[in-house]
Amino acid sequence: MRNIFIAKPGYVIIEGDFVQQELKIMASMSGDAGLIEAYKNNEDIHKRSASALFKVPLDKVTDEQRSKGKNFNFAVGYGATEYAISELLLCTKEEALQYIDNWYAAFPGVKAWQYKVKQDLYINKYVTNLFGRRRRFPNIDRVAQYQAEEMEREAVNFIIQSTGNDIACLSDKYRDWETDR
Repeated sequence: MRNIFIAKPGYVIIEGDFVQQELKIMASMSGDAGLIEAYKNNEDIHKRSASALFKVPLDKVTDEQRSKGKNFNFAVGYGATEYAISELLLCTKEEALQYIDNWYAAFPGVKAWQYKVKQDLYINKYVTNLFGRRRRFPNIDRVAQYQAEEMEREAVNFIIQSTGNDIACLSDKYRDWETDR
């Protein structure tokens, strides 16, 4: 796909990546000390998570465990249930629950932040991202429990994803773009 984009003569195309943007946003918004410390110390966050998940020392984490830790970071950060985690990690639901407990024990600020987001959701019927963008859930208290739980996960996901999107879009506002429009 990259080969279909060709820069005009005298211009170049630059590719960029916001590395672990969503996890960094989650660390910042939750204020979780473990995640923040890991980022400040330039640690491999996926390895640190795997260490917590599998209860092994950081220097004993295997590549396979790190890979599972990486997948887990994104899944549990958005409120994945034990059912989703069991499929993701190819384990039983009981093992998935234990992994979730282990992760939240290592990063309790995330759990507290998610809980607060969910409480505020029921009070306000909306959530707000870091830049003030809102997503409304007007029927959150009038739907079946499984639907409410899905809305709770969507609310947490919205805050993280939309904040990341706004960061990317804000960077565009301060560039001098030349367009053919």
